[in-house]
Amino acid sequence: MLKSLLKLAALAAAALALAISVLGAQTTGQEKKVDAVKLYAEIAGNFDFESQGRTLSLSFWEKDGKLWAAERGDEANFVEVKPLDLGLMKFEAYNPEGQYYEILFGRDESGKVNRCTLRVAGIEVTGVRVK
Repeated sequence: MLKSLLKLAALAAAALALAISVLGAQTTGQEKKVDAVKLYAEIAGNFDFESQGRTLSLSFWEKDGKLWAAERGDEANFVEVKPLDLGLMKFEAYNPEGQYYEILFGRDESGKVNRCTLRVAGIEVTGVRVK
């Protein structure tokens, strides 16, 4: 009888530990979403990229808990910018033609997001935040 009670207690403890870890994972997921939205708000803005005498201007914004981007002046053709690693501020996006972009953001000494690097088809270009 004592063995049965010990087994039951061990089983109950294991079930409790499992429940705590599952609930903890759900809480962590919610916290990450809040952190993502906060990061998206920090990223939101305009960035200019200069390469070979040309300038590409991109706008980024947060809406409905997601990050979006478009060429400035052509916001009707927006794309979702999906997180790859929020801690590294690393994202990905596909333009309407299906071209893959890896997007990385960087901070200045004061901690403000001030630059954006685009990687596409083996080419890398870094842009700066503009007002």
